[in-house]
Amino acid sequence: MWACGLLDEVSLKKIRDICVKANSDMELSTRFLDFPFHVSYKRSFYTDEYEKIFPGLKELIKEEGRIACGSVYLQRIGDMIWLRFEKEDGLKALHEKADHYLGKGYGIEIDPFDKTYVPHVTLFRDESEEKLDQMYEKLESQICVRDVWIERSFIGTKNRENIFFDMKREDK
Repeated sequence: MWACGLLDEVSLKKIRDICVKANSDMELSTRFLDFPFHVSYKRSFYTDEYEKIFPGLKELIKEEGRIACGSVYLQRIGDMIWLRFEKEDGLKALHEKADHYLGKGYGIEIDPFDKTYVPHVTLFRDESEEKLDQMYEKLESQICVRDVWIERSFIGTKNRENIFFDMKREDK
């Protein structure tokens, strides 16, 4: 099971267009560009209790409301290029609430990844250090997007379609 937030449509389109153009001669995998840019609220986990967990998790996410992420910037981590957020407090708070809800109510253990949670969107992943360095250099001066929001979320599992929903519209 997973729960993720989506970048607002304006930011998503702008960032995707920059990445597609920058990649036109690089030929890195577009796997991460081919579906909506998302921020995981919690590392994916296995459960047989999806039907029980879903309503409460959805409500917990909706109650958080739109999440202001501020400006975005690039970060190179290992074999990936990430999009990071200037404001991470709202995403980290939601992550902690989700961990608490799932742990207390359903015994879902906190994954080691969740202990060092870093809100991000993966843009590119490749084994070639050289290609990633080149792509990072190309994108670094171009990715300058301000006022990014998480306005929609989705929850899903491997065996079910993702269920998308809007977050409440109060600015937080």
